[in-house]
Amino acid sequence: MSAVQILIKKDGLYVENPQADRKYIDDLKESLDELGVSDFNEPDFVEMLKDTESGFIRVSSKHAQEHNNAIQFKPSQEDSRKIVATIIPSGLSKPFSKLDILVQLEYDNFQDVTPDIRAIEDAIEQQGHETEIYTFIAGIRNLPYIEIFLSPDNMEANILVQFSHENQRVYEEDIMMTLKEAGVVQGIRKNIINEIVKANECPEPEVIARGIESIDGEPGSVMFHFDAQKKKRGPQIDTKGRADFHHLGIFESIEKGDILCELISPGRGIPGYDIKGNETEPNLGKEASLPSGKNTMIDPDNPNLLIATIAGIPKYLDGQVSVEPILNIEGDVGLETGDIDFVGAVRVNGMVNDGFKIVAKDDIYIHDTSESLYLETEGDIFINRGIRADKNAFLKAGGNVHALFLEGVTIEAGGEVVIMEYAYHCHIKSKNSVRVLGKKGYIAGGSVTVEKNIITKRLGSLSAPRTEIYVSPSSEEIVQLTENQINKMEKWINKLSEIQIEIDRLTEIYDEIADEKSLAAKEKAEWQKVEAVKIIRQIDPGFIDPALASEQYIGVLGVVHPNVHIQINQHKMTIKQEFDGVRFFARKHRVVMESFDNSHIKDITR
Repeated sequence: MSAVQILIKKDGLYVENPQADRKYIDDLKESLDELGVSDFNEPDFVEMLKDTESGFIRVSSKHAQEHNNAIQFKPSQEDSRKIVATIIPSGLSKPFSKLDILVQLEYDNFQDVTPDIRAIEDAIEQQGHETEIYTFIAGIRNLPYIEIFLSPDNMEANILVQFSHENQRVYEEDIMMTLKEAGVVQGIRKNIINEIVKANECPEPEVIARGIESIDGEPGSVMFHFDAQKKKRGPQIDTKGRADFHHLGIFESIEKGDILCELISPGRGIPGYDIKGNETEPNLGKEASLPSGKNTMIDPDNPNLLIATIAGIPKYLDGQVSVEPILNIEGDVGLETGDIDFVGAVRVNGMVNDGFKIVAKDDIYIHDTSESLYLETEGDIFINRGIRADKNAFLKAGGNVHALFLEGVTIEAGGEVVIMEYAYHCHIKSKNSVRVLGKKGYIAGGSVTVEKNIITKRLGSLSAPRTEIYVSPSSEEIVQLTENQINKMEKWINKLSEIQIEIDRLTEIYDEIADEKSLAAKEKAEWQKVEAVKIIRQIDPGFIDPALASEQYIGVLGVVHPNVHIQINQHKMTIKQEFDGVRFFARKHRVVMESFDNSHIKDITR
C-alpha cells in the first residue's frame, strides 16, 4: 500500500497536509497510479504548495461514473466488520474501475472502511467474465464500540454505542451481530435499533431487548347457575309499550337436584421467554372451591358441581350457597315483587294486592287481609286474616285451606276448609270437610261442595241470596231414580245391611277363638257384600257405602235460614223456614233432619 493516503470526495481526489519533498511527491504519484488516475499535474501541485503547506489540496478532478445502483454495499450479516459489495452487470453502461468502487464507498457513507484493494482489482477483472450478479468483500470496517449489558435474570438487555472517530457509523448488522454474540435472541426491539442507526449515536444505555414475562394462570372460579347477585329485573315492556309488573322474575326457585354452581378450572397461564430464548413457566392459577351450604351437596357423579338437596330458593350469603325451603316476603306481593312462582313454601308477611298471583309446591301463608288474588299450591293455604275480594279471588290447594274470613272467594281444596268467622258469597269445593266455627261462624250466599260433611254455627242469611250446599263424592255419577228403582234399591240395601251384621258377628267370633269355620264364613259373607254392592250400583252408580254415608251430613249448631238449598248425593231439600241446631243427612233416598249440638261432633275447635 502506498505511503500517501488519498481522500476520495465527490468532486475529486484530495490529500491532507501535503509535503514539498521529492519522496512525498513520488509516493503520491504511486498512490494515484494505483487508482488509475492520470491527470495529476506535478508543476501545478508544487505551485499550490507554495501558497499553503497544510489543509486539503485537490490532486485530481477524477470522479466515478454514475452507476445507477449497479453496485451496492452493506455490512455482512455474519460479520458486520466486512463490507459486502454486490455488482449487477446489467446496470452498467461500462465496466467499473477501481476508482469507481472507491468513490462509491464514499457516496454510500462507508468512510470508515479500509478497502481490500486486491479484492477490488479481482472484481474489476471478473467483470469481463460475469453476466450475473456477483458479490465480494470490498473491505473491512473499524466497528464502533458496542456494549450489551444483560440483567441478572436475563429478562432485559441494554446497549451502549461509542465511536472512535467522526467517520464511524453504526449499522443494524453491527447491533444484531453484537446481540448474537451476547446470546440475545428474543424480544429484540427493532424500533430502538432503527432509532440508533438513524441518529448514529447511543451515548446513554438504552433497553435494546426485553423478555416476555410469563402470565400466571387465572385463578379457578365458581360459575353460578342462579342469580347469586340478586340483580333485580324490571317489568317487561310489550310491543305496545305496556309494562308487565306481574312477571318480574325477582324470586328464583329451583328443584331438588338442580345445579346451583360449578367449578371453573384455574388457567394454565401463558409461558414467557427471556432474552436468550429460554422459556419461563407460568404459575398455575389457584384452585377454587364449591361454596357448599345448607341443603346443598357436591354431585356424587361430578365433583365440580354443587346441587340442591331440596326444592326451594337459592341464596348466596357470606361466601356460601344454601337453599331455603321457604320464600319469605317481608312486605306485600304486588308491584315490587310481581307474581310468585316457587317450588317450596311461601310466607307473605304483608298482603297480596289485587290481581297478583302466588303458585307454590308447598304451603302458602298470607299474614294480612288481601284482595282479589290467585293462590295455588300442592300443600296447605293459611290466610291469617282474610280475603275481601271486589272481583273473584281463587284459592287452589292440594291440602287444607285455613282463613279468618272469606268474601267473594272460589276455593278448590284437596283437604279440609276451615274458616273461623264467615264465608260470604264464596264458592267452595272440598274433597273432605268444611268447618266454620268461629264467633260469627256462618256461611251465606254462594255454594259449598264437600265429599264428607259441613259444620257451621249458622247457615244462610235473611238478607243473603240463595245459598247452595252439596254433599257428594265428586267422582260419583248422580242419577235420578224412578219409584221402581227406589223400591229395588231399598230391598238390596236391607240385604246389604243384613250381610254387614253377619260379617260383624263372624269377626267377633274369629277375634275371640280364631275359629277357621267362622273365618271361612266371614270371607263368604264379604264376597256376598261385594256382589250386593255391584247390583246396587247397577241401579244407582252414585251409591255410597254405608260406612262413608255415615260421615256425610250438614251440621248447623245455630240457625239455618230460609233460601238454603241442600243436596246430599242425589237427594235434595230446600229450607223454607228457620231451624235451630239441626243436622241434615240422607236416609232412605231423602234428606232428613235431626237435632244437632256440640255433643254430636268431635274436635269442634279444630
